[in-house]
Order: sequence, then C-alpha cells, then structure tokens
Amino acid sequence: MIKTLLNIGDDILSLFYPRLCIGCGERDPLRDEYFCLSCRMDVPFIKDRARVDAALVGKVSLPEKLNNVYALFYYTKTGVTQQLLRQLKYKRKPNVAVKLGCMLAEKYISEIDPAAVLVPVPIHPKRLHDRGYNQAERIAHGIQAITNQRIDTKVLKRVLHGSSQTEKSKEERQIILDQTFRLNEKQGVVTGQHYILIDDIMTTGSTLRACYDELMKTEPASISIATLGVTI
Repeated sequence: MIKTLLNIGDDILSLFYPRLCIGCGERDPLRDEYFCLSCRMDVPFIKDRARVDAALVGKVSLPEKLNNVYALFYYTKTGVTQQLLRQLKYKRKPNVAVKLGCMLAEKYISEIDPAAVLVPVPIHPKRLHDRGYNQAERIAHGIQAITNQRIDTKVLKRVLHGSSQTEKSKEERQIILDQTFRLNEKQGVVTGQHYILIDDIMTTGSTLRACYDELMKTEPASISIATLGVTI
C-alpha cells in the first residue's frame, strides 16, 4: 500500500519534473526502476545468499550469533556505489535511501521475518540536526514500505558524537564504539524481540557489533543485520 502511494506520487511528480536515475542523476530510468540501464549494469549487486556470506569473510567484528545478514551490493570507493552513499549522506537526498531500502526488501522479501522490528543505527542528535535525517532510518522506511514492519528508533541511542578515528588503532576504535551506543533506559526493556539492525554500509562491522551488543542486553529472540553495501 505504501509503495503504491510512493509510485503514484512519483507519477504525479514526473508530470512536472522528469524522473532521474538515482545513480547518475541524469538519465531517465525505466518504468518501476530506480536506475538507468547504464548505472544498473555498473552497480555490483550481490546476486545470491552464498555471495552475501562470501562478502562477510574478514568482517572479524561481526558477532557469530547473527540470525541473518541482508545486503544489496558490494561497496567500493569509486563508481556508482560511492555516488549513492554521497547522495544519501551528504547531498541531502534521503529519498535515495528510501528507494534503496525498497530494493533491499524486495530482494529478500521471502526471507525477512515480517514480525521482526527494524532498528536503524542511531546518529548523534547534533549530526541529526545538521543533516536533517538519519540515513539508516530512511533505509528502514524503504524496507517498511515493502514489508510493513515496525520501526523502533528509540530502543538505541548514540551518546558520543563521531570524530575522525583514522589515526587510532583498531583496539582504540573499538573502545570508542563500545562507549558510543546505549540502550534507551527511558523506553523500558522488552525481551524476546526479533530485531533487524539497519545501516548503510558495512566496513569492518564494528559499528553494527557495538549496536548488537547493546541489543543483546534485552535478551532478544534473534538479531539480524540489513545493510545496503558491504565493502570488499
């Protein structure tokens, strides 16, 4: 229903503004597609479950007891995937995150537990104020448009504002991340939930691990991860 409304809205807007590819922002995509043909061919989509598992090799920070991992494409620092990340994080285009969230949900619609609660990785209130939105939350709304799952933006909170960690060791970065996220005690603790943690790009998996560790304090039934891109 929500996706139908989104499509109707796109059709009305296209009467006044041409639909543009979310990859290059120039060419007109095909009907019911988000990418033009050229960009769609350039996006390194992860094609099957075995390749998702292969992409996770080397992500040493990821917990071993994850229920499942959903990923849409391999992320590289050049090409279309980098352009997508820049658009949804720095170019104030949250609609790109929503559309990619829809694609992610459509890819795994037969696997995703509709009863699982979507938990976007939170950003610090200062970053939220500066950017105007949390890209992980926008991805979650795209997933929700397909699956009708509940989104919980309150169970986790970010208590430390991010700063450059490029000169810090792996151990130092993990210590900082362990202090960055906390359960929101004001919300109360609900046990036995199925959670899906949502983020944009998975690099080492450290951020998702820090959020996972906090959610584990609620004694959940299971925790999965959904991310747009996985670095290789």
